[in-house]
Amino acid sequence: MTATTPPLLPSSPPLLRVAHLLRPAEGGMRSQVRSLLLAPESSALLAAPPEVLHALADAVPDAADRLPLSLPGAPGGAEMLRAGAAAGRWARERRAVLLHGHGLRWTPLFAAASVAAGLPLVITLHNLVPRLSLPLGILLRAAFRRARFVIAVSQAVADSARTVVGDPGRLVVIPNGVDMARFAEKTLPAQNAARVALSLDLDAPVAVCVARLSPEKEVGTFLEAAALTLTRMPEARFLVAGDGPLRAALDHQVRILGLQKKARLLGMREDVPLLLAASDVLCLPSREEGLGIAALEAMAAGLPVVATRVGGLPEVVAEGETGLLVPARDPAALAAALESLLTNPTRARALGTAGRARAAAYFAREGMLAATDAVYRKALGQ
Repeated sequence: MTATTPPLLPSSPPLLRVAHLLRPAEGGMRSQVRSLLLAPESSALLAAPPEVLHALADAVPDAADRLPLSLPGAPGGAEMLRAGAAAGRWARERRAVLLHGHGLRWTPLFAAASVAAGLPLVITLHNLVPRLSLPLGILLRAAFRRARFVIAVSQAVADSARTVVGDPGRLVVIPNGVDMARFAEKTLPAQNAARVALSLDLDAPVAVCVARLSPEKEVGTFLEAAALTLTRMPEARFLVAGDGPLRAALDHQVRILGLQKKARLLGMREDVPLLLAASDVLCLPSREEGLGIAALEAMAAGLPVVATRVGGLPEVVAEGETGLLVPARDPAALAAALESLLTNPTRARALGTAGRARAAAYFAREGMLAATDAVYRKALGQ
């Protein structure tokens, strides 16, 4: 009998040790970075400001794998470059094989880290690139030349970044991914139970806005739309989850509009699935948006979305199929769209069901992780 050699089985790709460099981050960016830190294909390091390190400590439990970064001054300043060089040396000492920077304005820090470490660099842009001054544009274009690839979370972000990135061959669109299991129907509480937990009337139509309380999110427009909707639907209720620099101004707006018993500013919440389970529709009234994590989570939870037709939101919300899109800064249009769904629960449920299917097909976390891992390996020449 002749011995035969067993066929070679394909081996799994080697584990990558990736150092993530992160500026102060809002919830959407932070949730995506958390997914990357916990990805099974990589072993993660994290260099970020102390408050970000604290928020993500569970994702990087070894304190030696976390480097505090003080917030540098102006982009490109000597302090930023020194911080970047220190982060690069630390990443090299911790046996990183690749650096992944997140955000636009710390790009000079990312580039300095890459030079100091002698390691390839990938940068993710989570937000639209604004119009830049000439000096800042020159500086950022020079820093971006250090990146092997630049990931944009939407086609809108990619389009806004073309002039600053330069070579379009380095731009890759990878949408943010949502943890579908966290928002699965069998995981979410029943609507009545969620409403009892939030002290909401069981029969009230409820719209929720999940957003940072900052100017670009236009939460004030949501409150104006709420006031208009209540003139025709006095039984409706409106929730806002999030915190930020406009909290005091929005509290004042609630009082000015007479919404104290109809709209609630809930502050920062960690129980977004509960808020979505209690609601009938999610509203995202932003005047600019890279992609819209809140919209993805709502779709995953089976909620219809009313959003503005800006940035990457039309790439998320299929108009008339998974939600409704309206012009930015138009409270009347926003109120009409909200009312059309709050008064037609059958249509709202149909849009929500289609949204859950769309989220699973195009925006699941597993797809985002696989596409990012492929970029890492291409950057490394594997």
